[in-house]
Amino acid sequence: MINLKNKVILITGAGGSIGSYLSKKLEKTGCKLILFDNDKKKLISLKKKLSKNFFIVDCDLRNRSKIEFFCNLINKKYKKIDVLIHSASPVGTSDLEGWNTEFKKQNIDNWDISYNLNVTVLFFLVKNLHNLLLKSKSASIINFGSIYSECSPKNNIYKNTKIFNPAGYSCSKSASLYLTKWLASTLGPKIRCNMISPGGLKGAQGKLFIKNYSKEVPLKRMTNLNDLIGPVIFLSSEMSSYITGQNIFVDGGFSIK
Repeated sequence: MINLKNKVILITGAGGSIGSYLSKKLEKTGCKLILFDNDKKKLISLKKKLSKNFFIVDCDLRNRSKIEFFCNLINKKYKKIDVLIHSASPVGTSDLEGWNTEFKKQNIDNWDISYNLNVTVLFFLVKNLHNLLLKSKSASIINFGSIYSECSPKNNIYKNTKIFNPAGYSCSKSASLYLTKWLASTLGPKIRCNMISPGGLKGAQGKLFIKNYSKEVPLKRMTNLNDLIGPVIFLSSEMSSYITGQNIFVDGGFSIK
């Protein structure tokens, strides 16, 4: 029931922290990978860590004509797509100017980038690869969201740190959740669609932020990449064949109300 051998799995944002981790872990299951990213250096680095069972796509997801070109190529190259994982997204601490900053300095232009990557790109990809998904015996779309797809920010976490909560990030993740439900309702029964919403991923946020955040979590720590692979494999496999339209929090209990 957890056999992913020979499944074709497409991952967007494959060069990012989540995407590259999932690529390396999923490859060990014997699946075939299609890896999208706009950072050629990261793709080359990832390529060195994988076997030959993958197809690299160097594509800027902000460029719709490029997406369409590569989707046409994939439609010719592959007979099916079993799993589409959308992990490409501007993160909360992105280096976009006017993004990770206080309310009055947040740049409204970044909302367009965030909504495009988190919402429009997924819709456009599914639309262009719909026929390949239909050819799978158990097609699954896995959309990566965030705790902020449903939770309001706990502002005390950010106090006296250099990290902020961009409104465009949270609002676009909330819109992405609605798209997840829309796709689940529209594409069933042939195609399932669910969202995985991680808590804050531990990185270089600084000791104070990590301490403040961990206090708000029943399991008393931030999320790590290893926490994500289990839910991804579950949603990619037949074990989740009757699950669709759900937002699965992987957050140590942060979202408990």
